[in-house]
Amino acid sequence: MSTNLLLSLATLTMLSDSLTRLIIWRNIYKYKSKITYFTYIFISIFPIFMYSKNVNSIFLFYLSYLIVCIIQNILVPPRVNNINQSVRIRFVMFCAIHLFTIGVFALFTKYTLFHVLTSHKVGLICICLTCILFNIIKVITINNGYKEFTIYDNQIKEFNYLYNFVNVNIAYIFIQAALCEFPHELTTNLGSLLCSNILSVILISYYIHSLFKILSSKKIEIFHSALSASIGEYDSKLNELRASVHFDSLTGAKSRAFLVQETSMLLENNTPFSLIYIDLNGLKKINDTMGHEYGDEYLCNFTKALTEQLRTNDTAARLGGDEFILILPNCEKLDAEKRILSIKENICKTDLFSFSSGIADTTESKDIDELIALADKRMYFEKQKGRS
Repeated sequence: MSTNLLLSLATLTMLSDSLTRLIIWRNIYKYKSKITYFTYIFISIFPIFMYSKNVNSIFLFYLSYLIVCIIQNILVPPRVNNINQSVRIRFVMFCAIHLFTIGVFALFTKYTLFHVLTSHKVGLICICLTCILFNIIKVITINNGYKEFTIYDNQIKEFNYLYNFVNVNIAYIFIQAALCEFPHELTTNLGSLLCSNILSVILISYYIHSLFKILSSKKIEIFHSALSASIGEYDSKLNELRASVHFDSLTGAKSRAFLVQETSMLLENNTPFSLIYIDLNGLKKINDTMGHEYGDEYLCNFTKALTEQLRTNDTAARLGGDEFILILPNCEKLDAEKRILSIKENICKTDLFSFSSGIADTTESKDIDELIALADKRMYFEKQKGRS
């Protein structure tokens, strides 16, 4: 295979390294122009240029690759600025795979380590294989759910050991690259080259895995806190909603919905009660002569006066307009009649309020609608009697 063809293949695989990175992580990068993306991909051939012009210099090849990684992350940064972190991981993984590829090529071919380091053709083949392996690792990483990690400034201390580990790897890779510049005096044998870089790849893999585990746990904690806050807010709003449903917005008396709920509970527990239907007299006249605002105030004052006459377990509910219902648990019809007479004497003695009432109790029916209808009918008779 000719050198020019190998050079073209190496250039294409280096371009594919950047292109694959953009495609896989396209959802987490900020939007940039097409020119920026083209520049991002095009500058990836710079390491190949340096490698060819400087006669197989692995040291300059790695240095140029590191510079390209930095420039690419500046051109198209992720949502959160982790340039330092992502560049170092990418650099160490690529270089460790490349050195590992050199060792494997020397182990399984007729070439010695010296020939692999000095042959331009073999060097280009190792670069092609490295880019292919690196792209495969990226795809496997994505398939395992490791797509993005974010380390914020306040989390730096938690990752100090991991940071230092990567720094040591970077230094070690440049030392190996520097040794490869002098293949005649090479002190590193094939076994150490292979084992050290296999170890680097494994440790970096565990490093990335640990990052995702830690950050995933952190995200779960944040999600749990946010969920707890949301549940608390939901409960608060639910309580407010219940309060708005259970209370009449104008008078503060219990609502019809609460009345149905309360009487249903009493009936389920077989608790006897009396129901008093109340209809205010003269509210229409007040609204017509003095205005609805005064009529509303009249209703509120009546509700306050009425509830002051009730026991703790009694309920005063507003059906609507000038109609109210009283629920008196453990109170027979005769006692309810005495109670309503007492209430009338107390709140109507100054002629401030006037109302008609009708009574029904659970000895007559166990259906709330029938009790209301029966009490309403008796209230109507009382109102007609008062008018006559």
